[in-house]
Amino acid sequence: METFTYVAKPVNEKCKWFQAELKKTLTASDLEYTKFDYFKKDSDLELEKDTLLIRYEELHHRKPRGAIFWVGIVTADEVIWLDPTIEMKKLIKAEGHQDLMIGTGKVYACIRVAVYLRRQENILEAFMKLKQTSKN
Repeated sequence: METFTYVAKPVNEKCKWFQAELKKTLTASDLEYTKFDYFKKDSDLELEKDTLLIRYEELHHRKPRGAIFWVGIVTADEVIWLDPTIEMKKLIKAEGHQDLMIGTGKVYACIRVAVYLRRQENILEAFMKLKQTSKN
């Protein structure tokens, strides 16, 4: 089993944030309700390769400038992040995953991407294909 040492922490220490693992047992029915096991700040974690993560962080610690949600995948030597987009949703739909088209918003989008990736033979390859559809 290949693992990567990861420290869970926000980009900006002053902003509200959370990170959690998107469990391997996620299914399309989890789009309706998912409870996360949140990482504690500065947690030193050993994560298995192909583990999927969700990350949320506000863009400013005092002013309401929005927030961003990311889906990450653990590789042998890093965590690669992507921001789910409408283009990714269209690709998932075009590949016949109609059951993942329920719900709106960034949390739904992150779970949709995770469930889609878990259905693929090569998770990292599918992740990079999704990443190519976005500009981040």
